[in-house]
Amino acid sequence: MGIYSLHFARVSDLITVERRLIRAFNKNPTLLPKPYRALYRYAVNLAKIGWLRCPDGTDVSLADDLMAYRQWLRNHLMEIAPEGSQPSATDLIKLAPLVAVRTDTMRAALVVRYVNRFNAECLDREIRFKKMALVLGGGGGSGMAHLGMFSLLDEMGVIPDLIVGSSMGSLVGLLRALRRDYDGVATLLALPRKLDLGDIFKPFAGKTRFGFPGAFDMHLVPMASKTIRSILSQRIPTFDELPIRLEVVATGVRTGIDMDAARLEKELKRAGSAGFMPWDLRSKVRLFFKVVRQLASNPKFLTQVVFNDLPGTEKMRVIDAVGFSCSVPGLLHFDLFDEDPTTVKSFERVFEEQGLFRLTDGGIINNVPSRVAWESVQKGKLGSRNALIFALDPFAPVPNSNAMFIPVQRLARPGVLANRPYSDFTHTLRHVPSPINFAPGFRHLQRLVKHVRKDLAEDALFIKRMLTPIPRYEQWISELHLEAGQYLAAS
Repeated sequence: MGIYSLHFARVSDLITVERRLIRAFNKNPTLLPKPYRALYRYAVNLAKIGWLRCPDGTDVSLADDLMAYRQWLRNHLMEIAPEGSQPSATDLIKLAPLVAVRTDTMRAALVVRYVNRFNAECLDREIRFKKMALVLGGGGGSGMAHLGMFSLLDEMGVIPDLIVGSSMGSLVGLLRALRRDYDGVATLLALPRKLDLGDIFKPFAGKTRFGFPGAFDMHLVPMASKTIRSILSQRIPTFDELPIRLEVVATGVRTGIDMDAARLEKELKRAGSAGFMPWDLRSKVRLFFKVVRQLASNPKFLTQVVFNDLPGTEKMRVIDAVGFSCSVPGLLHFDLFDEDPTTVKSFERVFEEQGLFRLTDGGIINNVPSRVAWESVQKGKLGSRNALIFALDPFAPVPNSNAMFIPVQRLARPGVLANRPYSDFTHTLRHVPSPINFAPGFRHLQRLVKHVRKDLAEDALFIKRMLTPIPRYEQWISELHLEAGQYLAAS
């Protein structure tokens, strides 16, 4: 078990408890007086610390120091805040004096023990403030629904600190990561209003270098360049040039997979020559299902590739990584030919280090990559390890919606469910376009944003309370005993 998996095993119950407490506070704002809410939020976030970024930029591990405190708190909170029931205010208030004493003692001990590394202010800053991480799932045109989340967060004044995208989620995530401020109308207007499929999807030429073959070659870069210039008035950026951190998930197909590549390429070339007309699409989708099932039957030859996490990939053009993440095995092929030698060498290094045969759709390996976001946070990519991870899944099997894609959705489902515990909340989007609607018109997008915002309305309060800074330690700890007496007297 790796260090991040081990830490998750230690704190996963506390992640669940924090979510339950926040939901309970939202449902009943008078459940506890403010000092008690601050105490429990502070205590849980202290217990979850694995590593702390010190003022000199170095990290110190606190996991072992907090072990006994973490276990004690977990046991008591899991008992009085069980799943599926409303926490009792009386139980929380009775436990509060013990939590306050142990928390105050633990905080003081850490500050004394590491007096040469950090002070109380540094520790409190880590606990009081949360970063915001968005996880955007794939699903072809369904991924356009993420634009509704961007609009909602912008209205709330929330700027994501990290975006992790898979497949279409990476492309839409790139639109948000281009600038810290967000202009929803300008973004919608920058998207292609009418997509000439013949310009973007051309019959497969039978040549592959890095990408997994598909019936059509996907010419994503020209369209993306135009869109980015419209939003940003500049060229396509590299990962390290983005003002909001973006990580892109793709599926690496390892060398040695049991697949007749030459025969597959011939079959795909024949399929692509028939064109991209609607009446041809069903047979191509069947071919896609066939390829996906073949890949899924060889899981040991599939590996997750996270661009902007692997060393050296931060200098890559973002759109190249996004292109591979959005490619669809057996259907849409993306590749690099006659590109900048530096870019090509970067991909060659990834292929050599990971032992890859080809790259393809991130949704095959991890369609809603919450674990990637959680591990990125724990690695210190955002400085603080305290983050709200909110995931959106636009490709879950929904009755009476996109029935043709249910077999693929079911293939992706186990991976989505395995990632769910790593998010503070995973929202399944229901008002989504068809996966094959890659360019909904402006009015359609406006309606989509409106529907998604309505769908997320209840979650907005959860996000707001999770991101609201905890009051300063000295403020609520001094009020705690006075509030306790008043509250119990009134009860």
